[in-house]
Amino acid sequence: MSDDAPPPPESKLYIRSNWRPDLCDIPDWVPARLSKFYVRVQKLYTKKNADSNILPFQERLLEQLASDPKHLYPLADKGLGPCAVLYEQYVKDCLVHLLNETVYERLSLEEALQATASLKAKIQEWLDDYEHIIGPKVKEYIEHHMSTNSSSPFGQFYIMYKIHKGIGENSLWPTRPVCSNVTSIPSLIVLYYPI
Repeated sequence: MSDDAPPPPESKLYIRSNWRPDLCDIPDWVPARLSKFYVRVQKLYTKKNADSNILPFQERLLEQLASDPKHLYPLADKGLGPCAVLYEQYVKDCLVHLLNETVYERLSLEEALQATASLKAKIQEWLDDYEHIIGPKVKEYIEHHMSTNSSSPFGQFYIMYKIHKGIGENSLWPTRPVCSNVTSIPSLIVLYYPI
């Protein structure tokens, strides 16, 4: 990259600052004005108990459904809302995908952690190599995100039921597997580089 290249664009990604001003630097009138402001704003946004639009027996039924450990309510495919399925059936439907060795490879925990460490090192190397393009703030943000996600570095697997397709010949609802990387190590880097 040449010295006369334009600077990277300003990023909207940022890490929240923990900075607080010293109390002696805050004028005496500021706390009183802020207090009055908060009191007035709170009066505008008081919580109100709304009347329920469901009958008491319906409310009890919904509470029973939500607390039943035998059922799950995953989302259906194509934005068709939630559907009900037995927990045991959901696990079986997930395993149909996860046990397909042509698509998924089963790793031991040690292998998965080693692959994660390798991926993290590659991402760090990429950040170091391309900081002049993505900018120091973006690099810092992605590094912070990787550090935050290190406690749970893996993506999440779940399925969505294709209820619009109808029951298949095997008497099961077809499903669509989803691998979500939202809380994984590489989740932010894919905004900049397709891994």
